[in-house]
Amino acid sequence: MCSISLACVLVLVLSCGQARDVAQREEAELVFAEEVDIYVEQLKDEDLEAKLFKESVPVWDPQKAVPQDVDPSFIPISGGRSGTCAIGTRNGDLAMDQPLLVSPTTQQIMQPSKDAFITLDSGDSIYMYCTGSFLAPLRGKKITATCVEENIFSIEGFDVSLPMNEIRCTAMVAHLLRKTSRTCYNGAVIIEIGFEVVDNFFPLMEICHNMDQQVTHYNHYTMGPYNAAYQRSIPRPQFMPGGFFNGDDVNARYSQAQQKRTVDSILGLDSSSYFDVPKNVYMARGHMAAKVDFVYAPAQWATFYYVNTAPQWQTFNGGNWERVEDGVRNFVGDRGLDLDVYTGTWGVMTLPDVEGVQKELYLAFDENGNGLIPVPKIYYRVIIDKASKLGLVVVGVNNIHATQEQLEEEYILCEDVSDMIQWIGWEKRNTTRGYMYACEVTEFAERMGELPPLEVSGLLY
Repeated sequence: MCSISLACVLVLVLSCGQARDVAQREEAELVFAEEVDIYVEQLKDEDLEAKLFKESVPVWDPQKAVPQDVDPSFIPISGGRSGTCAIGTRNGDLAMDQPLLVSPTTQQIMQPSKDAFITLDSGDSIYMYCTGSFLAPLRGKKITATCVEENIFSIEGFDVSLPMNEIRCTAMVAHLLRKTSRTCYNGAVIIEIGFEVVDNFFPLMEICHNMDQQVTHYNHYTMGPYNAAYQRSIPRPQFMPGGFFNGDDVNARYSQAQQKRTVDSILGLDSSSYFDVPKNVYMARGHMAAKVDFVYAPAQWATFYYVNTAPQWQTFNGGNWERVEDGVRNFVGDRGLDLDVYTGTWGVMTLPDVEGVQKELYLAFDENGNGLIPVPKIYYRVIIDKASKLGLVVVGVNNIHATQEQLEEEYILCEDVSDMIQWIGWEKRNTTRGYMYACEVTEFAERMGELPPLEVSGLLY
């Protein structure tokens, strides 16, 4: 198999064009998407965003992939059957500048089925929103679109019917980060991330963030079977401070060179033995809510606020923690669950200084010497089934240098029930990839003390 590169990805596109029937072509599309995702993961380093802006990851275009000797009308672009319309998340219907799709009944963003389609009956309507304006021949920030057939919609107030892939905004729908008056653990504030359009706010995440210490305790959001249908191959934007962090250059604090200098200063020694950049041994901007914990491109971009991150050792980030993210998403889809999710961090990781004394690690300090942006001891993900109230917390140790004695004394907060979990493909005792365990939610929450009150009736596994 060729090494993962943009050239290799382009070869995959050409090979997709050789498919002679729908089944072959769909299989080729999935291979393409999976290889691009792997390529993106392999690019993870401090210059990732710059690389992707200079050399964008290709986006699947079903029309361009059709070979010259195949009639394009043979390739089904819509999933709609006779008398219905279907909007697909993986078939080219939704570009980066897609509108928000909102149900007139629930007034919430519509989510696809597990097979990656929103299906409407002929005559059903849907609200569509842009934060700027719709592209011509449409205009304004809100339209009502009514299903005609397949992926064709008539637009109220306009003498026109359009396929879904031609209903677009002048720019990507803008996400918004806003501080609320609500508080959470230890005087921290609740920050909302979502979309504000035409006097409506559509929330995505609620984040408990301590502005003084520049630390996020947790991010609360929901997941469901629809998460399996997330849009693939969406390029990553730059991370954003969003008006927090006192205007400091957070990006510079995360740079590999600066984080080593900071650790050198804390420990009073050359910390080179704790870093090995070619082997991904450095601290990355670790997402709490993952990019593909959300379906649509604008929502995926909304995860790139620094309040949704913490310093995470990259071998853990791309190792067992990624296995947890994938495992939860697949588990939700396979079981058909609707979950409340709390993903967060706890504690401050330590390393021994020049005299062997354990010192807490931070990426920066204020003028009084107080640590900012702490390197957490653990990452955790709490999942609670809304219907049954069964729950589980999966915990990962964010100290790839910890000894077994440290793990047992400082990092294991509750009785491990991970042997009951069969849906995560992890190496749970591999410290370099992130030492992992799982617990009952109530025991974990009582021990760490930072979560809001949670209603849990038993173990979800």
